[in-house]
Amino acid sequence: MKSERFIREPIRIRGKEVGSISVFYRGEGEIAFLYEEGQIVPSLAERLGKILQRIESMRALSESEERHRVTLSSIGDAVLSTDEFKIVTFANDVACDLIGLNEDKMVGKRVGEIMDIFGEDTGEPAEIPVEFVLKTGKKVGLANHTGLRSKNGKIYSIADSAAPITREDGETAGIILIFRDITEDRKKEDQIIQSEARYRELIEKMDGGLLILTSVDGETFFLKDFKSPSSERKEDGLKPIGRELKGVFQGIEKTRLYEALKKVWETGIPEKVEADKYHMEESEGWTNYIYRLPSGGVVCFVTT
Repeated sequence: MKSERFIREPIRIRGKEVGSISVFYRGEGEIAFLYEEGQIVPSLAERLGKILQRIESMRALSESEERHRVTLSSIGDAVLSTDEFKIVTFANDVACDLIGLNEDKMVGKRVGEIMDIFGEDTGEPAEIPVEFVLKTGKKVGLANHTGLRSKNGKIYSIADSAAPITREDGETAGIILIFRDITEDRKKEDQIIQSEARYRELIEKMDGGLLILTSVDGETFFLKDFKSPSSERKEDGLKPIGRELKGVFQGIEKTRLYEALKKVWETGIPEKVEADKYHMEESEGWTNYIYRLPSGGVVCFVTT
């Protein structure tokens, strides 16, 4: 709005009026605003609108970053973020505990300077997948059996993944590195492997046969493990693991053994059954001892 003694120009942010600039001419003469003066006010209003919009955007960005920071800080896994130059910009408390440094000691440094990871099988340094993610923009995980040497002197087994931080224009602005301590899980895994190895050795050396079965309803059984009671059948090419019991031993569902399997699965009370004949073996003289396992499966020992 403009008159000989008054100019008003709105200040807009994204097309919405948020204020205005008003200029009054208080002179006593009848001199109108000069042309140049009339152009200055709209230009000034436009600039103020852009400045206010920038301030608003910066405030929104700051609030968004704070929300993200609170979210990442509350995650139970370790979280580390970097910029596009692999410089650490954030680390939550879990990451600080595992790496053994406070956040202020990590921010501003390259990831490779603060994280010492290695292959647990070889002891050789392992690559942190920051470079790959920055180049490809794809999510990636660490190799299995990766260890972390903490600055606190401890060594952790870790599982890790890295994902890109992408700007609105599609460019990668940095990465988010998420990792967790799986030391106890790895110990349990090693114990299971050792236990399975001892179990396999025991089974191979034992006389007689073995059936380990799983079932979800107590009516249909599947072979989880199998050892033939007859030594001459070890090389017969039989691969029953994972198959339904009735499909491996034809006619077994009509025997006392099958009824005993169902009964033990339901009651948990061990049974002793003299074997009937069924396809694949001449079973006279066999005795089956059937037990319910704590896992819910059923094991059948076969002796002659």
